[in-house]
Amino acid sequence: MRGLRRWLTEFYWKAWLSDGSRWTEHSRALVDPELSPWRALQRHADAAGLTIMQAEQRNRAGYRLRLEARGAPLQCGQGVHQEIPLDGGAPVCRTYRFVCRLESARRVWAVLDAATGRAWGWETDPGDAMCPDPLAA
Repeated sequence: MRGLRRWLTEFYWKAWLSDGSRWTEHSRALVDPELSPWRALQRHADAAGLTIMQAEQRNRAGYRLRLEARGAPLQCGQGVHQEIPLDGGAPVCRTYRFVCRLESARRVWAVLDAATGRAWGWETDPGDAMCPDPLAA
């Protein structure tokens, strides 16, 4: 179990609020059975009259990818993309961690490959809610 716990905690986001406080997705104050840690942080910030100023994704290899809010809401998450070969081969899953700035005219994505540390920057239309798959482009 110890190895699994370490594996799980090596992938995480970190966020900074307008009061200077730092939070991670493993912060005990964000544990809520009905909300993800990110949604719990958003609720906490709203209740305290604060904003999330920047957010960062980190992976087990120590790579970091950070976005500043610049007046727009931020969103952190994980995307899993699966390719199923038509020739009957084994499916391939890729996991990405992302930070997204939800601007009114676009979505700005900072995408980090959870395994290799490769990183991409992306812009999509405001209606795009899914983390792009960088290797499918």
